[in-house]
Amino acid sequence: MQPGLLDALQQLEIPFYEPGLGEVVERNVTAGRLHFTTSITEAVSSATVVFLAVGTPEGKGGHPDLSQIVSAATAVADHVQRYTVLVTKSTVPVGTSAWLAELLLERLDGSAEVDVVSNPEFLREGSAVSDFMRPDRVVIGAASARAFSATGSSSAYSRESLT
Repeated sequence: MQPGLLDALQQLEIPFYEPGLGEVVERNVTAGRLHFTTSITEAVSSATVVFLAVGTPEGKGGHPDLSQIVSAATAVADHVQRYTVLVTKSTVPVGTSAWLAELLLERLDGSAEVDVVSNPEFLREGSAVSDFMRPDRVVIGAASARAFSATGSSSAYSRESLT
């Protein structure tokens, strides 16, 4: 993390310009729904839903480099204490959620339950807040109705509900 970034965010100073973002951050910090930390233990231990929004740069042969996803997901798994939904926001290839779920299942070894949900972002720079508040589409993919429910989806189709 860049030096001083955490302090700036905690002072409600947004380090880049995005129309409306400052107001959204301030409103949610004030309401207790948002806080900033570098402690993964603090961030994950009480969370029901954890969002992974990390880079997936082009790797060898033009395929995405998923090392940041793996690193972040395993760090989360090491601190999960109860059922948690891990939501990937990053652009990833088809099948990544299933592969990631298997990886986490092995790592957790029965100590906690994690569902992986895919929720790719469709936000444009300069209108991200508006796109988020009034999306033209919302895509959520999960293997269980429980995971859909944890994301706050009011109506959703899961593999369980379709079979």
